[in-house]
Amino acid sequence: MKSSSLSSDRVIDAVNRDFVPFLVDMTRDGFPAVPGLAAWRRAYLSDWKHRSGFATAVVLDARGQTPLATSGCGHLWEIESSLNFDPDRFLGFVVEGLDRARRHQAILSREDSEERSRSLRSLEGEILESLQARNECKAPGARRTSP
Repeated sequence: MKSSSLSSDRVIDAVNRDFVPFLVDMTRDGFPAVPGLAAWRRAYLSDWKHRSGFATAVVLDARGQTPLATSGCGHLWEIESSLNFDPDRFLGFVVEGLDRARRHQAILSREDSEERSRSLRSLEGEILESLQARNECKAPGARRTSP
């Protein structure tokens, strides 16, 4: 990702303008204790494929509690199909994450607790569907069909 999506000036500008980015090098640093990354931690610990040659990006809410978007699978063997390695598609993921972060914050600020709960469930369903679709990693040599 560093030599593709994360070297694009448009991606760098969008990330620096709208997010607080941080890099996690699992090999060097281990897994951070961030609640919103719990699912990624479990995946990392349970499957050897996630421990070598894997890159992904996750947008969390401002408290680090809730995953809002993910760039999905980024295995080295997916370099031609994963949005992680395509700056234009990665920028779309960044825009999606920002949109969800803004919607999430607006929902949390609603005074009507029933409306807030209903809206949160709807947004969480949208997010979950997207996270599942993007994290359908393919085996080496298989072709990706999801975004």
